[in-house]
Amino acid sequence: KWEGCVPADGCYFFTIEDKWGDGICCAHGEGSYSVWYDGAEVASGGEFGFSESHFIGANCPASSPAAPSQSALLPQPFLPEHVEIVEKERETLIKLFEATGGEEWFDNKGWIDKTEDHCEWEGVSCKNRFVTKLNLGANG
Repeated sequence: KWEGCVPADGCYFFTIEDKWGDGICCAHGEGSYSVWYDGAEVASGGEFGFSESHFIGANCPASSPAAPSQSALLPQPFLPEHVEIVEKERETLIKLFEATGGEEWFDNKGWIDKTEDHCEWEGVSCKNRFVTKLNLGANG
């Protein structure tokens, strides 16, 4: 069990990862996690792929992406301007997908899925939630 306090007016991005890609429950035990913020459970689970991520805090986007990846990472503070950049990056990737016939790409796994973190979309690489590279060369 890990507990920590974070400022109430921030936005944080919580990610739990599993290096084997089978989450922390079910296949090899009955693990689970829960994240509480301001007295309420804001994220929980155990069944995921390689990772699962959530925005947590009062000044975060309305939606919390669930991103499929054995240890919980400490929450990383997100400033409001960081949240805005991440949202704009996602919007830009969606526009790229739509403008280039993404539905017809050979590998468009996860693209524009509202429940999937855009950093988990096929061909998108990120660092600290910011897009750093696109590799879409095999998509015709």
